[in-house]
Amino acid sequence: MSFFIKYRKPINAFLIILFAGILCTSIYRDYKNLQEGYPCDLRKRIVGARYMAKGYSPYFFKWTSGYPAELCLQYEGDSTFKQNIVTLPPGYTWLLQPLSTLQFPVIEKIWFAFQYLSILLIFSIFYFKTSNKTTLNLLLLLYSFLLLSKAWSMNMYIGQSYILFPLLLSAMYIFFHKHPKSLFYYGLTVGILIWLRPSYVFFALPFLFAENKKLFFKGLFIMAAICLLQIILFNQYQHWIDFFKSSKSWIEYYSQRHSDHGVHFDMLIVPKVIETQTNFYVDPPLPAYIANIPFELRAIFNIYASSTVYSLIFLSIAAIFFYIFFYKNKLNDPTLLLISGFCLNYLSEVFIWLPKCDYYFVELFFPLCLLIYNQHKVNKKILIIIFIGLFFSAYLFKVVPMQLLLGEYLIAGSLFLYLFSTLKKK
Repeated sequence: MSFFIKYRKPINAFLIILFAGILCTSIYRDYKNLQEGYPCDLRKRIVGARYMAKGYSPYFFKWTSGYPAELCLQYEGDSTFKQNIVTLPPGYTWLLQPLSTLQFPVIEKIWFAFQYLSILLIFSIFYFKTSNKTTLNLLLLLYSFLLLSKAWSMNMYIGQSYILFPLLLSAMYIFFHKHPKSLFYYGLTVGILIWLRPSYVFFALPFLFAENKKLFFKGLFIMAAICLLQIILFNQYQHWIDFFKSSKSWIEYYSQRHSDHGVHFDMLIVPKVIETQTNFYVDPPLPAYIANIPFELRAIFNIYASSTVYSLIFLSIAAIFFYIFFYKNKLNDPTLLLISGFCLNYLSEVFIWLPKCDYYFVELFFPLCLLIYNQHKVNKKILIIIFIGLFFSAYLFKVVPMQLLLGEYLIAGSLFLYLFSTLKKK
């Protein structure tokens, strides 16, 4: 990194121009795709919110021609499926209800603006909180690669919403990591994340070994009580039951020995025009991948194991993880706790029979920002691995087979390497 220090002023100017150019190009590309394509996953979320608002099950209601066209999903899983294709948890679905009252073309534009405002907010949160020139340059380089990544393009193309998680975590860290009661606010934030996406319960587990763990779990339990009150007041109990039933059915479907990565959809007979739109078919012009280990082992090596086996593997790895990093250690470093929580959550996602598609990569924005922001504490070799992974993820040209998947694994692996590097310092 001495190169960055010696020539930091001209490099900073170049990187600012590069970042601005990539940002403008990215916005133009994604808005053009929005105009020409169809953000199918965004529609699933909005229609699910409409089902909830009308008192239908967001996960088991099936549209027929007798219902309003704005409740139509255009396609469903094959006729053997009891559930529909809405998979967003009830907490997040409930938040979308006010937005769902608008026409879908308007919602698309609001969602588009939110995505780019969010990524710029995350960048700004870290960029304007540091005066270290090397950190500033690395953040500019990091976000240039993130905007170039095929995962971000796919996130925008099909209408995903995972950017909210790194946004909440980034705001939490920057505003509270120096606060004497920071762990209390971490607990509140993780409580919100669990309500939005239940797998984040694994994010909370490393805090069992935090030096001031009582503060964290006080915040977590307060937020859990607030979320429980929301479930009671807004009659969400059955929706949560349906969500877990639907998730179980999807796991059973994907874990079938002869199932493939995708779902066999039945196209519905729908009106030709729905909310002024006529194009309901999605054919992303982008390479894609599934990051789950069960899917990749079956696809590449024809190795199959049940969801129970993979659950046991995950629990075993988690037990080893806790023994190595937390046994007899009380932690007070927020960076270490947050990276540990993210790694455990990441492991829970890659060992489950539910597709961890390329757009989940957006969740990595937070730990990447965290490491770059604290780059003075990070081994330079780890930073190099991160940027090699980012280069692979940008897919400017093909370098190696399975390049996008390898890029994500290199980045995720760098997080674990960072944790291992901290062991040597104890």
